[in-house]
Amino acid sequence: MNMSLSFAPREEDDILDTTILDSETGSVMYTVGTPKHAEGALTTTVTRRSQVDGSARFAFKIVWKGVRNSLKDVMVVLDSRTLEEVPVREVLKNAPGGSTYGSVRIDDVEYRWKTKGTGSKVVLVNKVTGETVAQSHSRIRSSFFRKPRDMSLEISEAISHAVDVVLLTFILVWRERQTGKLEGMHTYHDLAVKDTMTPLPIGDGWRIG
Repeated sequence: MNMSLSFAPREEDDILDTTILDSETGSVMYTVGTPKHAEGALTTTVTRRSQVDGSARFAFKIVWKGVRNSLKDVMVVLDSRTLEEVPVREVLKNAPGGSTYGSVRIDDVEYRWKTKGTGSKVVLVNKVTGETVAQSHSRIRSSFFRKPRDMSLEISEAISHAVDVVLLTFILVWRERQTGKLEGMHTYHDLAVKDTMTPLPIGDGWRIG
């Protein structure tokens, strides 16, 4: 069964400061916070809510370094125990040309983030087969003809065990689209995810290869 995550941002369409819900049950899955007025680099911290006892656990952190917050300056923290900052090139690999934003490797399969249609939607597709395994849906405002709908991210069951890395790379791609900066994404490595059906924080069982 596919997973659908709905975004409930505190400010319109700002997924750097939002609560992420299970679209089916309405339960909180993630909390994303980015203090806007803190000193130093802008930092986004993502915590994941346990569906068993409701406790919050570290998922990942994104440090938007650099004067212009260019993607090439971004660092990510994948392990809450060491808090080691890893260059973004260890997470998202550039894929050349056109509508492609970057690629990520999950279970030794390469997937690419791309725009679809008019560009309002981004999808994650299998590089070899072209199968879509994740796609975003824009927020719909209420009107006479349509019911309102929150922005959401639909994730295929095939990669639902890797939801943390899908969300991380989606946020990076979303930020890149918002800022319009497509510079500095060269010779990026892949993020390899262990083949496990249990969702784990990136720092607790995921490896970089």
